Amino acid sequence: MKKRRYEKTQGGNPYQLTVKQHIIPNKSISRFVNQDGFVEVWMLGADSTIKLRPSNALFCAMRSWDHRTEHGLIKGHEDRFQKVADEIVIGGRNSLSGEECHAITGLFLLWRLKHRFWLEPLDDAKLNGVLGVNTTKDEQEILEKNGYAFAKPDGSFPGRIMAGPLIAINLDRDLVRYGALRWGVFRSRGREFIMPDIFGSQAVMPLSPRVCLVADSPDGLASDAVVAQINRMAISCAQTYYFAKNFRAT
Repeated sequence: MKKRRYEKTQGGNPYQLTVKQHIIPNKSISRFVNQDGFVEVWMLGADSTIKLRPSNALFCAMRSWDHRTEHGLIKGHEDRFQKVADEIVIGGRNSLSGEECHAITGLFLLWRLKHRFWLEPLDDAKLNGVLGVNTTKDEQEILEKNGYAFAKPDGSFPGRIMAGPLIAINLDRDLVRYGALRWGVFRSRGREFIMPDIFGSQAVMPLSPRVCLVADSPDGLASDAVVAQINRMAISCAQTYYFAKNFRAT
């Protein structure tokens, strides 16, 4: 993972700019919490399990894209997805419509893009021909809050400002390629599913300890052997961590 210092806001964050940006939506992680509000997390390379709340910074990028992208593009896709996810997990829905599958695909592709920009955040960059603008930090934060791009006094553009359009462009491209995916609903009555930080190219998305979406598969009950197979895939795809409600039940 590329390490970098993110640009902190002014003291008190007066314009409430989003700093902690969840890779997997907070609500999605929350479906895996135990009765005490924690998930069990295994860090790759560690030799023990830690317990964390869904709000923990481990699950977040730190200001890797701009406020507009977080509250516009990303929130829109997450809201559509969570509505479908609630109907599946809480309402017992199967046999998803094309529109519902498209909402799932949008979130899945966005998950991959956010993970990529978390691992490889863009550095601030100078563009040829762009002159610096003598703006204060307060003015820059007002511009970002209102969805505007800006150059700093040295002529550089913040990496997070450039990341937003790139996420949008890549998402549009990927939706053209994968927008017709059909998602099957797997339900387990035994072992529980593991959620990795990323599933990579595998079109799999656990929704809860006992519900998992798998692309181009029929709806049905998942045997313990199938759950174990999906969990092995989750562990092999994970790049930083994976989590579960209770590893002993997986």
